[in-house]
Formats: sequence, C-alpha cells, structure tokens
Amino acid sequence: MIIMNSQSLEDNEILYDSSYANCDTKKRQRSDKISNLMGQYLLKGWRMLNESCPKCETILFQQPNGQYYCVACLEIDQEKPNSIKEPLLGNQRLLNKSQNFSTESSPFRNDVDIGLLKKFTDPQMKPHSDNKQTSTNACNEISILTELRDKIHWSMSQLVETTTPMGIRQWVDTLKSLLDLWDKLLKSNFVKS
Repeated sequence: MIIMNSQSLEDNEILYDSSYANCDTKKRQRSDKISNLMGQYLLKGWRMLNESCPKCETILFQQPNGQYYCVACLEIDQEKPNSIKEPLLGNQRLLNKSQNFSTESSPFRNDVDIGLLKKFTDPQMKPHSDNKQTSTNACNEISILTELRDKIHWSMSQLVETTTPMGIRQWVDTLKSLLDLWDKLLKSNFVKS
C-alpha cells in the first residue's frame, strides 16, 4: 500500500499542469507559424487543397507550377535543430502532377507587400500632376489592399484554430471570397503587380 500525503499530490498536480501548459503553448506557437505561412502562400496565389498531408495531417497546398507542398513538414518542422524529416515525396499519389518536387529551398519570397506599393513607385504609373485627389486615391487604394490583406491573414488564423467541419467550411469559403477579391483587384490593375 502506497501512502501519499497531500503535499506530494499537489506537487504532482503542479508538475502536470505546467507540463500541460508548456505543451499547449508549443502547439499554439506551431499552429500560429503554420497559419501565418499559409496566409502568405494564399496571397502568393497558391491553392489550398482538399487533402491533408499523410504525415502530419496539415492541409496541403498546390504551388502555381503544380507541385504539392506541406507547410508544416517542409518549413515549420524543419526549423527544429538536428531533426531528420522524411520528405513528402514518399506519397506519389499526391505528387503525381509534380515529379520534380524539391525541398531544398522554400519557393516563398518575402515580398508580399511589394505589389501594394509598386503601382505608386513605378515612374510610368506616377500621376502627371500633383493633384491632391490623385494622392488621396493612391492612399485609399493602399488602405483598401492593406485592410484586405489583414482580413486574409486573420481569416487564415481563424481557419487553423477551428475544429468543427462546419466552422472549417465557413472559413474556407470566407478565404476563397477574400482571395477572389484580391485576384480581381490585381487583375484589374487596381495594383500593378
């Protein structure tokens, strides 16, 4: 028979609580990193697929060139020192459209915001007059695009945090609408990309 006093029980509970909180914090940080990268890739024109990674169950993306990409396996989990990761290449069913998949370098360039200001720094696109109305329109365009970008990032983080199928579907639909608007604005020369 093991007899434990109340102090040892409290110590065990404290140890359990702190290790649980630490684990929860790490999961939250990993999730935040993944959602941030996903939002950036969506802004770059990548497609979010209706399939998940067989290794980590993160939603897969398809690059504009057709390659499949798992943000968690190929970027977030690679950040850990001395970790050896098996590439996503093992699952040929998912990679049938891109036989030249490479994990050597991330295809993401950190220039998401360049397109927002390019229209206003390109000498061919500058207004011919210093009209106050023209500069007001330029500020409004940047403000609209910045707000839209922020809503896309926020929606992406909400999607990652959502656990119910209905909630996931609602956030995916919201993201599709926001990204369609983003594409239409870019294609209509609202912003020169």
